[in-house]
Amino acid sequence: MIKRLVTSTAALALAGAIFQPATSTAGPPGQDPLVPNMTAAHCPGGEGGFLAVKWCDGQKYPDGSYWHQLSMTGGTFATPIFRMDCVIGDGGPNPPLAPPGSCGGGA
Repeated sequence: MIKRLVTSTAALALAGAIFQPATSTAGPPGQDPLVPNMTAAHCPGGEGGFLAVKWCDGQKYPDGSYWHQLSMTGGTFATPIFRMDCVIGDGGPNPPLAPPGSCGGGA
């Protein structure tokens, strides 16, 4: 009985090691590291939020600008807001807009 239990436990451990799903730190396939995608949990520049406000940032361009995605969902009668802006600053829910031509010319 003990030998059978040990053999079964070893077999399960081996199966778990073989069939364990691969983990990766890379973003979702086809995602640009400069462009955040909150719906795919792709926030390479960082993310944050509190209560009904969430934001997701892309990596910074050489000039310090970056794409900032904002989602605000309010109460029952509030209209949800979803925005993507080219900003410059230190992050947070509402950083200042970057000047025209920032974010690689996309702004």
